[in-house]
Amino acid sequence: MKIEIDPEKFALALLQKEKEPSMTNEKFVKENLLLYLEAIFVVSEFNKLESQQFKNMKENEIRDIISEILSARLN
Repeated sequence: MKIEIDPEKFALALLQKEKEPSMTNEKFVKENLLLYLEAIFVVSEFNKLESQQFKNMKENEIRDIISEILSARLN
């Protein structure tokens, strides 16, 4: 997965956050960038799992319908 961050939007978002006075600007930017990237990766993994779960649910529903049809034919 390629991630491209718009530097201007990222910088503008940082300006809205409060920086601890003892923190250097570089550390502040790096910590926020790390948090941003971690959020992207976690959400991407969640989306993959959710998509797979939805696919599995569909397959299970299809299997259940086929089972019901087969059992109705045998009864």
